[in-house]
Amino acid sequence: MGLDHFAYKINYLQKNLNHAFRCELEHKTLSLISQILNGLKLPEYVKNCLLVDLLYPCVKHHLWINHPFFLENLHQHIMERYRIERGYCLNLIQNLSNYLNKIQPPPNFASLSSGNENFITYIFVMTMSSTSEGGMLEEIGLGSSIFKKISEAIKSFALVKADADGMSLAMSDDDILFHQVIEKISQEKVKKSWYLDAARIRYLVAKSPSPFGEIFWHQGVQVLENLLLGIGQGTITDIQGGVAFIEKNFGEDDLSHKITEKHAEQLLFDLKARGLVEFSHYAPAIKEASPVEDKLLLTDAAFRLTAIHFANICGENTLIPEYLLSLYPSWQTAVLCKNKSLLEDIHIIMQLLALPLAPASIELLLSFVPESFIKKDQETFAGFLQNTFSPDRRAAFCRAIGKLEDSSLVTKLLVPVASSDSSKVVRNTALTVLHEDKGQVVQELKLQNARGDLGVFPVVR
Repeated sequence: MGLDHFAYKINYLQKNLNHAFRCELEHKTLSLISQILNGLKLPEYVKNCLLVDLLYPCVKHHLWINHPFFLENLHQHIMERYRIERGYCLNLIQNLSNYLNKIQPPPNFASLSSGNENFITYIFVMTMSSTSEGGMLEEIGLGSSIFKKISEAIKSFALVKADADGMSLAMSDDDILFHQVIEKISQEKVKKSWYLDAARIRYLVAKSPSPFGEIFWHQGVQVLENLLLGIGQGTITDIQGGVAFIEKNFGEDDLSHKITEKHAEQLLFDLKARGLVEFSHYAPAIKEASPVEDKLLLTDAAFRLTAIHFANICGENTLIPEYLLSLYPSWQTAVLCKNKSLLEDIHIIMQLLALPLAPASIELLLSFVPESFIKKDQETFAGFLQNTFSPDRRAAFCRAIGKLEDSSLVTKLLVPVASSDSSKVVRNTALTVLHEDKGQVVQELKLQNARGDLGVFPVVR
């Protein structure tokens, strides 16, 4: 169990629970651990680790804490990680579930907890759309078993699809259910390429205060997506504009909820709590507040979750340099990806590579460059790797070059970078790329870098 694993989860709990409630929850959970597992003589540090591994998934997946499939996977995860017998584990998790239902029960949406298909769809969406810094495994928080099930289901689904003879493979009920979910997601992605991102937004905001949680669950998040796109494009710039947009576009919906200004304001605060928007110096009691004081912005996570949608609606002339450079990095990369047909022209790619694009955009563009072209014009690409670009962009070039099949070409382009680039980050990136099949070279370069850190050549961090 690495410290990063717990740091990520503790940070999530601190950000998503108010201090008093979190302390109460931690105290009760530790009390349950001590009472139920008393005979196991667990050290205090193990109890604290178990506390985090129990609370994180229950808070993260609060909508599903009564779902049998969630509870089953949580049991398995805790048993495997802490080697606790099933009886103890069941007792502990059942008592914790009962307590959570007492103090903060999940919303009683009609379609939420019925059947395993809903929860499996949720896990697939959260897994396939994850961009978490903590990694998919840590973000879901239910251990590796559920990922193995997903991976096996995807592989067997591909086998069934590729079964040209129409022979039916022997499948369990779980296999059939997983395949149905994969088929459904595939169909939805054909209809709407940003389906996974929209579904993730829907799950994130389903816990929003009434009445929005129920509205989003039953009616989808199209209006909310448009709100986020408006903020990202700068057409909705402040809290007042956000409130006005929500009031206008929700109004009185099919569920007979009357959306008030207070509700709209509450939704914006909840979007902030969910990590989708941010704003500064908001004081709703001060009517004279200037637009600068209540500026409304998207978070990095929200930009990523709206990138594919934006790329599908941004119109023509999207490869104009000034326009591309004005876009947030994730939107910029999505726009380039949407215009793959135009990137078949190597001259367009080379023109774009000369721009100070986002690192992910650089890696994408280089993936379209034929390896034969790079080999023919090595001097130009070596120039891209020099100090004419910022360190993060040079590192992106290194990662992209590392994907070439010709290892001698990779070595020729990256060894000079790994040995003499002014940035330690770039040198280490080049070293990482070279590591797999050039172990001896890498050892020598590491020694050189160690000398560089001691001042043999300038180092810019």
